[in-house]
Amino acid sequence: MNCNSSQDSLKWQHVLNAMLVEASDGNAYVIACDRAWRWSKCSGLKPGDIFNARRTDKGFVVQFFNAKQEEKEATYAVLQAKSLR
Repeated sequence: MNCNSSQDSLKWQHVLNAMLVEASDGNAYVIACDRAWRWSKCSGLKPGDIFNARRTDKGFVVQFFNAKQEEKEATYAVLQAKSLR
């Protein structure tokens, strides 16, 4: 077998989505995700909307609707947390 190598650079712009969210547990969180590749599920959340989320060892898994009104789910890292009480 003969193999030829080549270099094809794909240019994909990284987008960091960081948001301040207020949770029903009485805390405020700064959450973020990095849209580092083309099929990333990372998305900015709409200000003022209410989202279902659950805490995991990787951060928050948030359910949201995209621009096409399709239900999606993405994981956001927790950068900071503060009690509002």
